[in-house]
Amino acid sequence: MITRISYTGAQSIGTCVRAYRFRYIDRLEPVATSIAMPFGKAVHGPVTDYVIAHALSKPFDIMANFEEAWVKHTSDQQLKYPMNWDADSSYAAAKRLVELFPEAWEKAQLVAVLDQSGAPLVERWLVVPGPPGVEIELRIDFLVMDLRSGAIGVLDAKTTSAEHCEAFGSNALQLTTYQYAVDHAFASCLGPVANVGFMEFVKRKVPKGSKGQGPSIEPPTWYPRRSDEEVREMLTAYANAARDIRDQRFHRPFFASFNSPCNLCDYARLCVHGDQQGYRLRTTSR
Repeated sequence: MITRISYTGAQSIGTCVRAYRFRYIDRLEPVATSIAMPFGKAVHGPVTDYVIAHALSKPFDIMANFEEAWVKHTSDQQLKYPMNWDADSSYAAAKRLVELFPEAWEKAQLVAVLDQSGAPLVERWLVVPGPPGVEIELRIDFLVMDLRSGAIGVLDAKTTSAEHCEAFGSNALQLTTYQYAVDHAFASCLGPVANVGFMEFVKRKVPKGSKGQGPSIEPPTWYPRRSDEEVREMLTAYANAARDIRDQRFHRPFFASFNSPCNLCDYARLCVHGDQQGYRLRTTSR
Protein backbone atom coordinates (compact mmCIF):
# COMPACT_ATOMS: atom_id res chain seq x y z
CA MET A 1 0.00 0.00 0.00
CA ILE A 2 1.35 3.41 -1.03
CA THR A 3 0.99 6.32 1.39
CA ARG A 4 0.89 9.70 -0.35
CA ILE A 5 1.92 12.64 1.78
CA SER A 6 2.49 16.29 0.99
CA TYR A 7 5.20 18.48 2.44
CA THR A 8 2.56 20.49 4.33
CA GLY A 9 1.11 17.24 5.67
CA ALA A 10 4.51 16.04 6.82
CA GLN A 11 5.16 19.43 8.39
CA SER A 12 1.85 19.17 10.23
CA ILE A 13 2.82 15.75 11.58
CA GLY A 14 6.16 17.14 12.73
CA THR A 15 4.33 19.83 14.68
CA CYS A 16 1.40 17.81 16.01
CA VAL A 17 -0.02 14.53 14.74
CA ARG A 18 -3.42 15.30 16.28
CA ALA A 19 -3.70 18.49 14.22
CA TYR A 20 -2.80 16.38 11.18
CA ARG A 21 -5.62 13.98 11.97
CA PHE A 22 -8.18 16.75 12.35
CA ARG A 23 -7.24 18.36 9.04
CA TYR A 24 -6.21 15.51 6.77
CA ILE A 25 -8.07 12.47 8.14
CA ASP A 26 -11.22 14.01 9.63
CA ARG A 27 -11.07 16.82 7.01
CA LEU A 28 -12.19 19.52 9.44
CA GLU A 29 -11.41 23.22 9.22
CA PRO A 30 -12.43 26.24 11.32
CA VAL A 31 -15.45 28.17 10.11
CA ALA A 32 -13.62 31.43 10.87
CA THR A 33 -10.55 31.67 8.63
CA SER A 34 -7.37 33.53 9.55
CA ILE A 35 -6.73 36.35 7.09
CA ALA A 36 -3.23 34.92 6.56
CA MET A 37 -4.37 32.30 4.03
CA PRO A 38 -6.65 34.55 1.90
CA PHE A 39 -4.03 37.31 2.10
CA GLY A 40 -1.36 34.97 0.79
CA LYS A 41 -3.56 33.67 -2.02
CA ALA A 42 -4.59 37.19 -3.09
CA VAL A 43 -0.92 38.16 -3.38
CA HIS A 44 0.40 34.89 -4.76
CA GLY A 45 -2.13 34.57 -7.59
CA PRO A 46 -1.31 37.85 -9.37
CA VAL A 47 2.41 37.36 -8.74
CA THR A 48 2.29 33.87 -10.26
CA ASP A 49 0.40 35.08 -13.32
CA TYR A 50 2.90 37.91 -13.73
CA VAL A 51 5.86 35.49 -13.68
CA ILE A 52 4.14 33.35 -16.32
CA ALA A 53 3.45 36.37 -18.54
CA HIS A 54 7.01 37.63 -18.02
CA ALA A 55 8.47 34.28 -19.13
CA LEU A 56 6.31 34.32 -22.26
CA SER A 57 6.98 38.05 -22.96
CA LYS A 58 3.28 38.84 -22.74
CA PRO A 59 1.71 42.00 -21.26
CA PHE A 60 -0.06 41.59 -17.95
CA ASP A 61 -2.08 43.96 -15.75
CA ILE A 62 -1.02 42.76 -12.32
CA MET A 63 -3.07 45.30 -10.36
CA ALA A 64 -6.34 44.49 -12.13
CA ASN A 65 -5.61 40.84 -11.45
CA PHE A 66 -5.00 41.62 -7.78
CA GLU A 67 -8.35 43.39 -7.36
CA GLU A 68 -10.14 40.33 -8.71
CA ALA A 69 -8.06 37.99 -6.57
CA TRP A 70 -8.70 39.98 -3.38
CA VAL A 71 -12.46 39.84 -3.85
CA LYS A 72 -12.31 36.15 -4.74
CA HIS A 73 -10.33 35.10 -1.68
CA THR A 74 -11.74 37.42 1.01
CA SER A 75 -15.45 37.65 0.18
CA ASP A 76 -18.20 35.44 1.57
CA GLN A 77 -16.26 34.05 4.51
CA GLN A 78 -15.72 34.81 8.15
CA LEU A 79 -12.20 36.19 8.63
CA LYS A 80 -10.04 36.57 11.73
CA TYR A 81 -7.42 39.34 11.93
CA PRO A 82 -4.30 39.63 14.08
CA MET A 83 -4.17 42.28 16.78
CA ASN A 84 -4.12 45.83 15.33
CA TRP A 85 -5.04 44.62 11.83
CA ASP A 86 -8.39 44.85 10.04
CA ALA A 87 -9.85 44.45 6.55
CA ASP A 88 -8.62 47.85 5.33
CA SER A 89 -5.05 47.51 6.58
CA SER A 90 -4.81 43.96 5.22
CA TYR A 91 -6.04 45.06 1.80
CA ALA A 92 -3.62 48.00 1.71
CA ALA A 93 -0.64 45.81 2.63
CA ALA A 94 -1.51 43.15 0.06
CA LYS A 95 -2.01 45.76 -2.65
CA ARG A 96 1.33 47.34 -1.88
CA LEU A 97 3.16 44.02 -2.11
CA VAL A 98 1.66 43.33 -5.52
CA GLU A 99 2.56 46.84 -6.68
CA LEU A 100 6.17 46.25 -5.66
CA PHE A 101 6.55 42.88 -7.33
CA PRO A 102 7.30 43.73 -11.00
CA GLU A 103 10.26 45.92 -10.04
CA ALA A 104 11.48 43.32 -7.52
CA TRP A 105 11.30 40.58 -10.15
CA GLU A 106 13.26 42.66 -12.67
CA LYS A 107 15.95 43.39 -10.06
CA ALA A 108 16.21 39.68 -9.22
CA GLN A 109 17.20 38.98 -12.85
CA LEU A 110 15.21 35.75 -12.97
CA VAL A 111 12.98 34.13 -15.55
CA ALA A 112 10.75 31.08 -15.18
CA VAL A 113 12.07 27.97 -16.91
CA LEU A 114 9.86 26.50 -19.65
CA ASP A 115 8.99 22.83 -19.82
CA GLN A 116 9.26 20.77 -22.98
CA SER A 117 5.85 21.99 -24.15
CA GLY A 118 6.84 25.64 -23.71
CA ALA A 119 4.82 26.22 -20.51
CA PRO A 120 6.51 28.05 -17.60
CA LEU A 121 7.31 25.80 -14.66
CA VAL A 122 5.28 27.86 -12.22
CA GLU A 123 2.74 26.59 -9.67
CA ARG A 124 3.40 23.03 -10.81
CA TRP A 125 2.04 20.10 -8.83
CA LEU A 126 4.33 17.09 -8.72
CA VAL A 127 3.99 13.58 -7.34
CA VAL A 128 7.31 11.77 -7.00
CA PRO A 129 8.33 8.47 -5.40
CA GLY A 130 9.76 8.87 -1.93
CA PRO A 131 11.11 6.17 0.38
CA PRO A 132 9.65 2.66 -0.11
CA GLY A 133 5.86 2.72 0.15
CA VAL A 134 5.62 6.53 0.06
CA GLU A 135 4.76 9.07 -2.62
CA ILE A 136 5.53 12.74 -2.02
CA GLU A 137 3.09 15.34 -3.33
CA LEU A 138 4.06 18.99 -3.54
CA ARG A 139 3.64 22.22 -5.46
CA ILE A 140 6.67 24.20 -6.58
CA ASP A 141 6.17 27.94 -6.90
CA PHE A 142 8.87 28.85 -9.41
CA LEU A 143 11.57 26.93 -11.24
CA VAL A 144 13.77 29.76 -12.47
CA MET A 145 16.97 30.56 -14.32
CA ASP A 146 19.34 33.30 -13.22
CA LEU A 147 19.81 35.48 -16.30
CA ARG A 148 23.34 36.41 -15.19
CA SER A 149 24.77 32.96 -14.47
CA GLY A 150 22.38 30.57 -16.18
CA ALA A 151 21.97 28.64 -12.90
CA ILE A 152 18.62 26.92 -12.39
CA GLY A 153 17.03 27.06 -8.96
CA VAL A 154 13.79 26.32 -7.15
CA LEU A 155 12.31 29.46 -5.59
CA ASP A 156 9.54 29.44 -3.01
CA ALA A 157 7.49 32.63 -2.54
CA LYS A 158 6.54 33.22 1.10
CA THR A 159 4.15 35.78 2.54
CA THR A 160 5.46 36.30 6.05
CA SER A 161 5.42 38.71 8.96
CA ALA A 162 9.21 38.58 9.37
CA GLU A 163 12.24 37.57 7.36
CA HIS A 164 13.58 34.07 7.96
CA CYS A 165 16.97 33.40 9.52
CA GLU A 166 19.86 31.64 7.79
CA ALA A 167 19.62 28.59 10.04
CA PHE A 168 15.99 28.07 9.01
CA GLY A 169 16.80 28.26 5.31
CA SER A 170 19.78 25.94 5.64
CA ASN A 171 17.72 23.34 7.54
CA ALA A 172 14.36 23.69 5.77
CA LEU A 173 13.15 20.26 4.63
CA GLN A 174 10.77 22.13 2.36
CA LEU A 175 13.65 23.28 0.17
CA THR A 176 15.24 19.83 0.26
CA THR A 177 11.92 18.34 -0.85
CA TYR A 178 11.70 20.82 -3.73
CA GLN A 179 15.20 19.98 -4.93
CA TYR A 180 14.51 16.25 -4.74
CA ALA A 181 11.19 16.50 -6.60
CA VAL A 182 12.47 18.79 -9.36
CA ASP A 183 15.54 16.61 -9.88
CA HIS A 184 13.31 13.57 -10.19
CA ALA A 185 10.85 15.21 -12.57
CA PHE A 186 13.09 17.37 -14.75
CA ALA A 187 16.77 16.43 -14.36
CA SER A 188 16.72 14.43 -17.61
CA CYS A 189 15.97 17.58 -19.60
CA LEU A 190 17.29 20.39 -17.37
CA GLY A 191 20.00 18.77 -15.28
CA PRO A 192 20.11 18.98 -11.47
CA VAL A 193 19.08 22.26 -9.84
CA ALA A 194 21.96 24.44 -8.69
CA ASN A 195 20.32 26.01 -5.64
CA VAL A 196 17.11 26.46 -3.67
CA GLY A 197 15.72 29.49 -1.91
CA PHE A 198 13.00 31.80 -0.67
CA MET A 199 11.62 35.11 -1.94
CA GLU A 200 9.81 36.77 0.95
CA PHE A 201 6.84 39.11 0.83
CA VAL A 202 7.04 40.76 4.24
CA LYS A 203 3.60 41.70 5.49
CA ARG A 204 3.68 45.01 7.35
CA LYS A 205 1.12 47.77 7.61
CA VAL A 206 1.36 50.53 5.03
CA PRO A 207 2.72 53.47 7.07
CA LYS A 208 0.94 56.77 7.33
CA GLY A 209 3.13 59.45 5.86
CA SER A 210 6.85 58.79 5.47
CA LYS A 211 7.39 56.99 8.78
CA GLY A 212 7.75 53.24 9.00
CA GLN A 213 9.11 50.65 6.61
CA GLY A 214 5.85 49.21 5.35
CA PRO A 215 5.42 46.06 3.24
CA SER A 216 8.53 44.90 1.39
CA ILE A 217 9.66 42.24 -1.06
CA GLU A 218 13.09 40.94 -0.14
CA PRO A 219 15.58 39.82 -2.78
CA PRO A 220 15.73 36.04 -3.19
CA THR A 221 17.85 34.26 -0.58
CA TRP A 222 19.62 31.29 -2.16
CA TYR A 223 21.10 28.23 -0.50
CA PRO A 224 23.51 25.76 -2.10
CA ARG A 225 22.26 22.51 -3.49
CA ARG A 226 21.51 20.03 -0.70
CA SER A 227 23.92 17.14 -0.27
CA ASP A 228 23.02 13.48 -0.82
CA GLU A 229 23.14 12.99 2.95
CA GLU A 230 20.62 15.81 3.48
CA VAL A 231 18.32 14.27 0.87
CA ARG A 232 18.52 10.88 2.62
CA GLU A 233 17.68 12.56 5.92
CA MET A 234 14.66 14.21 4.30
CA LEU A 235 13.44 10.88 2.90
CA THR A 236 13.77 9.31 6.36
CA ALA A 237 11.59 12.09 7.78
CA TYR A 238 8.89 11.30 5.19
CA ALA A 239 9.15 7.58 5.95
CA ASN A 240 8.60 8.29 9.65
CA ALA A 241 5.64 10.58 8.92
CA ALA A 242 4.06 7.95 6.67
CA ARG A 243 4.54 5.32 9.39
CA ASP A 244 2.66 7.51 11.87
CA ILE A 245 -0.22 7.82 9.39
CA ARG A 246 -0.38 4.09 8.62
CA ASP A 247 -0.20 3.16 12.30
CA GLN A 248 -2.71 5.90 13.24
CA ARG A 249 -0.40 7.34 15.86
CA PHE A 250 -2.33 10.55 16.44
CA HIS A 251 -1.31 11.11 20.04
CA ARG A 252 -1.17 14.37 21.91
CA PRO A 253 2.12 16.23 21.34
CA PHE A 254 5.19 16.08 23.56
CA PHE A 255 5.62 19.78 24.19
CA ALA A 256 8.25 20.67 26.75
CA SER A 257 6.88 24.10 27.62
CA PHE A 258 3.57 25.32 28.95
CA ASN A 259 3.81 28.13 26.38
CA SER A 260 3.24 25.69 23.51
CA PRO A 261 2.00 26.05 19.91
CA CYS A 262 -1.37 24.83 21.21
CA ASN A 263 -2.13 28.50 21.84
CA LEU A 264 -1.87 29.15 18.10
CA CYS A 265 -3.52 25.97 16.81
CA ASP A 266 -6.81 26.22 14.90
CA TYR A 267 -7.88 22.92 16.45
CA ALA A 268 -7.23 23.72 20.13
CA ARG A 269 -10.93 23.82 21.08
CA LEU A 270 -11.63 20.51 19.34
CA CYS A 271 -8.52 18.86 20.78
CA VAL A 272 -9.10 19.95 24.37
CA HIS A 273 -12.88 19.82 24.65
CA GLY A 274 -13.92 17.52 21.78
CA ASP A 275 -16.28 20.30 20.69
CA GLN A 276 -16.84 20.49 16.91
CA GLN A 277 -18.74 23.76 17.14
CA GLY A 278 -16.98 26.30 14.97
CA TYR A 279 -15.64 23.67 12.54
CA ARG A 280 -16.89 22.42 9.21
CA LEU A 281 -16.03 19.67 6.77
CA ARG A 282 -13.23 20.74 4.43
CA THR A 283 -14.27 20.53 0.79
CA THR A 284 -11.00 21.37 -0.93
CA SER A 285 -8.83 18.46 -2.06
CA ARG A 286 -5.60 19.95 -0.68
